[in-house]
Amino acid sequence: ILHDRTLTTENRRKLIQVGNLGENQISFHDMSEYDFSDFEKTVRFYTIGSLFRTLIPEVMEELDKVLYLDADIYVNSDIKELWKINVEDHYLAAVADEGISNGTMLSVAVTSGEALAERYFNSGVLLMNLRMIRRKGCMYQKIFEYIRRVPETNLPDQDALNVVYGDKVLLLDKRWNYFALTAHRRGEKALINGIYHYAGCYCELYSLAEYDLQYYETLCRT
Repeated sequence: ILHDRTLTTENRRKLIQVGNLGENQISFHDMSEYDFSDFEKTVRFYTIGSLFRTLIPEVMEELDKVLYLDADIYVNSDIKELWKINVEDHYLAAVADEGISNGTMLSVAVTSGEALAERYFNSGVLLMNLRMIRRKGCMYQKIFEYIRRVPETNLPDQDALNVVYGDKVLLLDKRWNYFALTAHRRGEKALINGIYHYAGCYCELYSLAEYDLQYYETLCRT
């Protein structure tokens, strides 16, 4: 769990309890020692927490590979299937961002020509090859350099990740980061085998869609 001082003692206890239910071990990584104050205006409503993932190669120096997952997702799959994907020759593996590729969302990195719309990936699910990332240099320094250079970016860390690592990214099947917003707009009810990302939308129980019902059932258990 990547966090700062806003994680309360009670919520830490609850997270540990949830982990114990599945016989998992949870590690907490406090990002408070890092100064993000320069970027508070740039990240706007995305919050400073969206930048924590850029420190993974530094904070978890003993690891060579990490599967990063945003907090607003529902996993309906054996995560090992995603974990076993070979990323030896790539900085990371991710899913193309449907909103960018179909033009319903804009990216400063794309409009400026620094990233390709058809290869622009969403940063909510990242299978990271930390060994290769470290060889390129310090990730968070490179990300922050981009944000300082392009303060008008509307997708701060995501734009930066695409510009810095976009030349060697393995694009995954969309089911590994499927927007619940897309499923809602299409009126889908059935549950797919993969990962639902609740970016820009809510769990809609009135939809009676299986993924929303499962999301809520999981919320109640945890």
